[in-house]
Amino acid sequence: MKNMKKVLWIGALSFLMLIGCQEKKQSEWIYLFDGSSLEGWRAYNEASLPSGLVH
Repeated sequence: MKNMKKVLWIGALSFLMLIGCQEKKQSEWIYLFDGSSLEGWRAYNEASLPSGLVH
């Protein structure tokens, strides 16, 4: 029974290591906000954000 537990643990760890080593795919999503700036944002039908909108 102890050997079976060892085999299961080794298998689970190997599986997790293989998942972590896989190449990351290019995201199909276009992110609207980078989390730190409003670069690229604009008001509706305007070229930029209105002044005073953001502090």
